[in-house]
Amino acid sequence: MEKIKFTLKCLLVVAIAMVLNWCVVDDVHSYTRLMLHEMHSSDDIDTLIVGGSEVFKAYDPEVLSKATGDRFFNGGSASQQMGGSLAMIKEAERTNDLKTVMLDVDFPRNQSDEEGALQTYLLTDYMSMSSNKYEYLWKSQGFTGIENDLIPAIHRNGDPVELIPEKLSAPYRNWKYDYVTYGSEAYRGDGFVYSNGHADQNVTYEVEENINPGHFMSDHAMSQLKAITRYCKAHDIQMILVETPYPDATLLKENYQSYIDGVRSFAEKNGLQYWNFNLLKKGYITFGYDDYLDAVHLNGHGAERFSKTVATIYNGSKYGVTKPDDVFYGDYADKIRYNADATVR
Repeated sequence: MEKIKFTLKCLLVVAIAMVLNWCVVDDVHSYTRLMLHEMHSSDDIDTLIVGGSEVFKAYDPEVLSKATGDRFFNGGSASQQMGGSLAMIKEAERTNDLKTVMLDVDFPRNQSDEEGALQTYLLTDYMSMSSNKYEYLWKSQGFTGIENDLIPAIHRNGDPVELIPEKLSAPYRNWKYDYVTYGSEAYRGDGFVYSNGHADQNVTYEVEENINPGHFMSDHAMSQLKAITRYCKAHDIQMILVETPYPDATLLKENYQSYIDGVRSFAEKNGLQYWNFNLLKKGYITFGYDDYLDAVHLNGHGAERFSKTVATIYNGSKYGVTKPDDVFYGDYADKIRYNADATVR
């Protein structure tokens, strides 16, 4: 009888915690909530693209899918790091038979020595209850991560007076896009966010992270990159390393070529293709101010143009008529010399 009472008390505590979490956890305006719901509802994804916000604002799966005949899905999330990308690949593979993974390896997110807490919870808050979720959570944040997963209100909370009516509304309950559509940007489905507005000459074209030419990627990022490579090989998934376009004014850093050389060397050693869209040859696409949102993101207009270009290159590679050397310059200096964008012209 005492055991039954104890069990009932435990269940009551859990129920109260669940109600409290529901009332105060602010996920009404979350892109990632919708993106992962759509991923979990899919069983026909052929090509998954993973990376940070530069990814979910640049690759339009609708454009790519229509142009290639393969089902694309954008698995990008804010400031997603390599550990998060590995978790997302595993998450997608649970319900889909992935054929290709396009892994963004842009340099800023690969300088950190550890996985960020916020970057982790943005994904694990909406991942399925599985060993993949808790393996990522534990490796990234340890016991604190498990605690945050049980009580997400610790890191994601808001005003219940506003949240409860929103969560009871039909758009929220039915996974509609009403709450993630703004004047500045709109969620378009399958992980893609269309951004309005454009950069201008007054934008500060720089990022905080610097490239160490002797150590182009942190040990943490490299270990996760190797883990992703092993996973894709073990599951017969073609893996393509990509770099999503940045303004040339951002990339004119002293050591960017050393980063290119480091990633290219890794790709060659592991039999991978490396599509650095910052090295696109003249004749494919040249960006102007009206294509960029800021120092590191394409806007919606640029994303549509870019996605069509990616589809052309993808089709050429798929059918063996295009090789990376046909598309990309070997050195960033050549790209600047022959196909610089408007930010440095």
